[in-house]
This record gives sequence, structure tokens and C-alpha cells, in this order.
Amino acid sequence: MLLTYNGQLLNSNGKFILFTESSPNVHFWLSGYDTGTVYEYNLLDYSYTGNSHNLYSISPGYLTNPFRCRDIAKSTSGNFLVAENLYDRIYEYTSEWQYIGYHYVGDKETTLSSIHQGINGHYYIAGQDSDAVHEYDGSWNFIQSFSIAAQSSYCQGIWQRDNGDWYVLDSFSDYVYKYNSSFVYSGTRYNTKFGSPTVHGTNGYGLAFYDNFWYIIDIDFEEINKYTDSFTYVSSSPTLTQDGVFTGITISTN
Repeated sequence: MLLTYNGQLLNSNGKFILFTESSPNVHFWLSGYDTGTVYEYNLLDYSYTGNSHNLYSISPGYLTNPFRCRDIAKSTSGNFLVAENLYDRIYEYTSEWQYIGYHYVGDKETTLSSIHQGINGHYYIAGQDSDAVHEYDGSWNFIQSFSIAAQSSYCQGIWQRDNGDWYVLDSFSDYVYKYNSSFVYSGTRYNTKFGSPTVHGTNGYGLAFYDNFWYIIDIDFEEINKYTDSFTYVSSSPTLTQDGVFTGITISTN
């Protein structure tokens, strides 16, 4: 049941949910590391839709159960991309989660943590070993790497805004770092922590942006934290109970 106060929607924690007219048709997809399953949630009220897919069961030839899905993204073609960090592959599925194939990236990154398609149509991955973001063209041919080691030693999310700026979430420092389109650091960083005496936002995994709001998974409290475009805290989801550890998040508008 949805709660309201003075006509505004609240989540189960009694916090305001800000949304637009289009929000009821927008969903989160989260990747669960413990079970190797992806789950769908409504952006409007963070409710679980009941729609999920176990990646081990739908990925032919994958030898280990559970499937080690670390991050999730949606491409401009509508396909889902999952960063898998045991065999160092990017797995690709249709919008209906039918298996397409995979792309091996272990020669550049052996502990995958992040995947995103840039506004130029290229694919970008990041991980915990190289402290770099690696760029591939639309056919998964390697182009170049960008070091982010001076700012981030534990990257757990990357996202590019429509203006070309890149944002990198570091789970150790609890900051999001801002870069230009060539991954030159801007000198701007945003703290993801909030709350007192109990502090939340200290172990963020996954980074997503929609309708001028940022979304980050807090794996300590198993919740999605929502921030303004300048990372002022807005609200949190109820506790997510479908999986033990969520590590990836993306937005689907269809």
C-alpha cells in the first residue's frame, strides 16, 4: 500500500518520493551478487514487480552457480549488459532477458565492477584491479584506457551525463568524482554519506541517473539512496529483501 501525506507519496520509511508523470513506466533493474539474479523494481515507490531472472539458468555454458553479476546496464539498442567478475566477461541479453552472448574483457580488467554505454555509443568498463576505465567501440574492439587511480581505488559505478561529463563512484572513500568527457578530473567530488547518529551511504555500489536524480545502492543497509543532481540526499527505498547483496543498478524506460 502506498502512503501519502498532504497528497504527496511516501515510502515505507515515511520519506517523500519525488517523481514525474512518466515515472510509473520507469523501472530499476538490480543485480544480486549472492544469487546471480536480476530483479525489477518500480521507480515510483521502489516496490518489487515480481519480475526476476536467474542468470545462471539462462546463460548457456556458464560453469559456476551463482552467476557473479557485479553491475548491470542497458544499451541504447535496449539490450541488457551484465558485468561478470569471475570469468571477466560482459554478458548481453535482449530486453526480455534472452541470452545473446558475451564479450571477454579480462585482458584489460580482471575484477570487473562497472559497465556503462557512453553517449558516443562506445562501451566503458571499470574494475578494482586496474583503477582505470577502459573504452571499447560498439563492436567491443578495445580503444583506450583512462586512469582514475589518483581519485578512486575501489570504483563501483560509472555513469555519463548527456553533457558528456563522467561520474565515478568510489565505495571506499564514499565520494562520487566528476570528470570531463575525456576522463580529466574536474576537481569536483560529492560525498554520498548522510544521517546522524546512524550514517548511511557509506558503502555504495552501482550508480544510475534519471530525470535529474542519482540512485546508488547502499549494500550495508540494502536500500536504494536517491540524491539530487548535485548529490544532496533526498530519500531511501525500503529495505530490499529479494537478495543478500545488490551490487548493480540501471534504469529501464520500457
